[in-house]
Amino acid sequence: METTRDHATIIYDGDCGICQWSAEWLRRRDKAHRLHIVPFQTIDPAAIAPGLTRDECAQALQCITADGRRFRAARAVFEALRVLPPPWQWLGTLCAPFSPLFEPIYQIIARSRYRLSRLLGLNACHLPEPTNPSRTNHDT
Repeated sequence: METTRDHATIIYDGDCGICQWSAEWLRRRDKAHRLHIVPFQTIDPAAIAPGLTRDECAQALQCITADGRRFRAARAVFEALRVLPPPWQWLGTLCAPFSPLFEPIYQIIARSRYRLSRLLGLNACHLPEPTNPSRTNHDT
């Protein structure tokens, strides 16, 4: 049986247009405010996950679950989806065990993310405010 996580922290590259677009995509679907989405440039990653470094965050998306488990890269994408409502939760649950198959695609995109951001017109601008899962609906 699937265990439901109440909250997760998503740490992404705030200087990357694709990463910013992806973070915003997650925010729009996170109606229950179960994700804390934050660019690594605005935090001390080790304060969220002991041992997590800025270099690790610069290399790949990080997802830290409510129970403290840490996922990176393709697996982090699917773990983030698992926190969202269906159908995204189902997609994340279905794909998470197969994340090693998606890892090469993730790495190709990650290595080219700044160039791809420019090509797609997703140039980074300012770092958005981190989301806080404890906020209420009237705060937004």
